[in-house]
Amino acid sequence: MWLFDNRLSILIPMTAAFMEERFGGSPNLVTFLTQTFGIGLSLGLSYMPAVLFNYISFSRKIGLHDMMLRQVKEYEFKNAKCAVESDRAIVEKEVTELFAEMDHLGKNPDSPGAGPVECFNYYINNEFADTISAQVGSVSKLPWTICVLVFLPLNFEALANVLGCDGVPCEEAWVAEEGFSSMPEYIASNALSWCEGIFLIYPTTYPVMLTGLKYFTHKLDGYPVLRMISCVLTIAAAYMYMGFLIGSVTGLQSTAIISGEPMWYAAWALSVAGLFYWNHFLFRGRTALGQELGAHGDYRPVNINVRKISASL
Repeated sequence: MWLFDNRLSILIPMTAAFMEERFGGSPNLVTFLTQTFGIGLSLGLSYMPAVLFNYISFSRKIGLHDMMLRQVKEYEFKNAKCAVESDRAIVEKEVTELFAEMDHLGKNPDSPGAGPVECFNYYINNEFADTISAQVGSVSKLPWTICVLVFLPLNFEALANVLGCDGVPCEEAWVAEEGFSSMPEYIASNALSWCEGIFLIYPTTYPVMLTGLKYFTHKLDGYPVLRMISCVLTIAAAYMYMGFLIGSVTGLQSTAIISGEPMWYAAWALSVAGLFYWNHFLFRGRTALGQELGAHGDYRPVNINVRKISASL
């Protein structure tokens, strides 16, 4: 998206001229609105060519994810497919011995007297399904690290943008265009804006997008055309959300640094604090690989010796 973002950056000076004409008597407001709408429109619109491709890929992701979790939650050993049917008895024997030995696994409070195979089924349907969701993410939740990685093409633009001074000669950018007191101050502010975007704003885009897609996919299941339109608009809105969020935070930051007024610094600090909370809200519940999500939300290691089973097959 770098090409589109680079070409659409012309919207920033256009927005500045528009805001100056209407709010010229309040330079702080002009700076804030210019950054909010200029960056918001240029970045958000630059992702519009990806909307259709996102709709196709994410619709398939949601469908496959739902199917995977449904299969795990509905799994029963007696209905499992075996490439060699004679292996079923061997596997059942090993599962029975394993779950008889590890009697803390697969305990169903509604069936305290269940046998080892029933405990195995309950473990797969519940604890194992929770582990899968915690490790690979549910339909609408993804690990924070994955959400950072998918925006690497945009993140790689940071170095060129910061050192290139927004495409303007650096000796001119900080005075003529941005209003900062020095070039180092301008570069530091620009770099800080990118850090806020890379680590606090861009990663939230896909969880927000997938939440909306999940809602409309399930809510409008019997209305394919309306569902498609709603999902496409949701994807476009998620990218605009990303653009205007980074634009508004950058606007608060730039206005605070340029004006030096405590009110703008307080607003900037509150916005960053809100971003930390928003990330915590979206990405809480992540667990490390190899851990199990317990029935009461506690994480504990799962130590199952699969060699004993595989050796007999």
